Amino acid sequence: MGIKQFLNYINIYKQLISIAVMTNQITYRGYFEVQGGASPGFGVKYPDETTYQEDFVASNETEAFRKALTHARRLSMDHLSDPNTNKTIVTMTLTRPDGGEVDQREVFRRLYKGDKPLELEEAILREFPEGNAVVVATQLDHLMASSL
Repeated sequence: MGIKQFLNYINIYKQLISIAVMTNQITYRGYFEVQGGASPGFGVKYPDETTYQEDFVASNETEAFRKALTHARRLSMDHLSDPNTNKTIVTMTLTRPDGGEVDQREVFRRLYKGDKPLELEEAILREFPEGNAVVVATQLDHLMASSL
């Protein structure tokens, strides 16, 4: 790589940074705890827990929440199910750049407010135990996805 090409890369990087600043993009961090299964092969499956973290660039908490929830769903489908429960469970925590947690229940309320507040609150209690989104993929979900 020559010096001109290197300087060109530096200029492109600076432009990308300025675009991110101009568009008010913020980096949120998602933490994902996956309770599923692992297999060394030979048709044997064992319970397994894995954690991941991923950064999401978004203009607000709602956009970051949607991106993180999509990622959680993808993780639930990409991992084997726990042989004891036949489920893959992903628990998601989303944090702001200052390290504070995003109130996922409140973001969900803003997204889905409607004329049935009791049903919304029941859904929030079911889908956000302890305030964090939980995505569950059953063994049937895995089988259906593999048949498509």
